[in-house]
Amino acid sequence: MQDIIVIGAGIAGVPAAYELTRWLGSTARITVVSDREYFHFVPSNPALAVGWRVESDIALPIKPHLEGRGIDFVHGSVTAIDADCSRIVVDGARELSYDSIVIACGAVPRWREIPGLAKLHSVLDLEQALATRKAYERFASRSGPIVIGAAPGASILGSVYEYAFLVDADLRRRGIRRRVPISIITPEPYSGHLGIGGSALRESLTHALAAHDIQWIGNAETIGAAEDAIQVARHTDGGRAKKESIPYVFGVYWPRFGGIPALTNSALPTDAHGLLKVDQYLRSEQYENVFAAGICIAPSQASPTPVEVGLPRTVDAIQEEVRIAAHNLVASLRGQPLRSVAIEHAQRVMGTGQDQAAYMSALRVPVGDITGLKQGRWVYEAKKEFENRFLNMVMFGFEHGSPVGALIRTIRSTAATGSGVIRHHGRQLVLELDQSIYAEVVAMATVLSQSSSSFASGLLTAAIQEAKTCLTETERTEVQRRIEETLITALQKEEEERLQFEDGAS
Repeated sequence: MQDIIVIGAGIAGVPAAYELTRWLGSTARITVVSDREYFHFVPSNPALAVGWRVESDIALPIKPHLEGRGIDFVHGSVTAIDADCSRIVVDGARELSYDSIVIACGAVPRWREIPGLAKLHSVLDLEQALATRKAYERFASRSGPIVIGAAPGASILGSVYEYAFLVDADLRRRGIRRRVPISIITPEPYSGHLGIGGSALRESLTHALAAHDIQWIGNAETIGAAEDAIQVARHTDGGRAKKESIPYVFGVYWPRFGGIPALTNSALPTDAHGLLKVDQYLRSEQYENVFAAGICIAPSQASPTPVEVGLPRTVDAIQEEVRIAAHNLVASLRGQPLRSVAIEHAQRVMGTGQDQAAYMSALRVPVGDITGLKQGRWVYEAKKEFENRFLNMVMFGFEHGSPVGALIRTIRSTAATGSGVIRHHGRQLVLELDQSIYAEVVAMATVLSQSSSSFASGLLTAAIQEAKTCLTETERTEVQRRIEETLITALQKEEEERLQFEDGAS
């Protein structure tokens, strides 16, 4: 039996463990090691930090879901990686050996590269996002200028814009936006560059920033942070730099990322920032049994800019890395050909474009009615749906990421009910749908040459059966008990009606 370790239980680590389990089954012992006992959907941290999400919306304990799929879980920090002896050390004491390993540990912020930057708020992890939300609530009672920025080399610039627009919308909802100037400080040469260039987002984002009265400060090298001001050097294409001081009362920043200490202190080849160097197969350049996925991987060379801008890593791109890394690990065990990963520039643009819908959603949020969105409602809801879908896949497996499962999670986290109403009509139950859903049912039934009633009944039956698979064992048992109870009650009622009819006839 092969011993395989996955370092990390995040957006890369959990799907990697699931994928390996799917490929290898009982022929491998898969162990996930993480310093966090929970999984959380990192892209939703900006919304959590302004109070538009709560912790239970985006985080869940991970051990039950891993062990439910036969995956071992070890809670602890990886403090050393001995690639020569194929073993890791957890919490400085416990040693775990492996035949193959997937490094999906994410990265750590390099706050100390810039003096004073560590004193600012951030939304990089769950604890930081929650702390930032508390600080934001305190700030909202006194107001003042807000600075939202990214250091040179930062690679999650989409979240910078998302957070800025969320804060803008939230402050307008509170009625205090006029008292709070908002500035974005970024190393990008123009808004919407995001580390990949192109002009797909440039014009619309520039107009949106102006429309929402958000100041954009680009080509900015952040060089220091004091208690009341951010020091930057504004660069030009000619190589000159002008120093400025940007005042703030509330500041949130995204730093450059680097490798975790266990990685930087190991014999594994890394770049200047401690991120793992891999080949075209997402395998370590030096060790054939070491694979990687996610932001722990050293990025390819970015296009030159006056101030360094990191390459973005989208959720979709990371999932593709996970699939390829898992495939190649399994192929290496079986002596099969490996797949070459080539996330070309165009694919990066496409992946980032998909994520743009998420972090640009706040551009369309009407400030007067957050819950009654009109224009752009689909964009705001799309991010929530994406969030629910991913968490649903964590709970039920990445091969089971259906909208039905996402609906079950949504129902669990909110008290919302659907738009239909079930009514008793004689001995039948009639589901009354709203007009748009009814139109979809009729249209699909017509195309498939079915009656609308039988087609709707079939859809509902299939959805119910799938929904049952998304429940816990306890919930399924309770559902079955209630089904039997309902059927018995119905049979008793029928028997009473039959006896009344026979008595009347006699």
